[in-house]
Amino acid sequence: MTLMESEMHEPNLRSRQMPMTESTEDATMGSTFDIFKATVDGPLWIEAVEGLREAKERMARLAVTSPGEYFIHSQEKGIMARQAHEWADVV
Repeated sequence: MTLMESEMHEPNLRSRQMPMTESTEDATMGSTFDIFKATVDGPLWIEAVEGLREAKERMARLAVTSPGEYFIHSQEKGIMARQAHEWADVV
């Protein structure tokens, strides 16, 4: 079988488009996330932020200005990230 014949029988791999993968932050653009601070009386809602990347950045700034344990919650996916003082733990 010649190369031309094999191309007629099998799809050309170079012409196939591979699906692009998105990071979690990119995939959640447009979604709203709630930031909470853990207190002895239970979670304290701080604010809602659009986009996971923005919510993580805001949570990090909050932890610097007002130390404590914070977490980001999504109505669809639950807790998405936690931060306590200077460290971050992505769930």
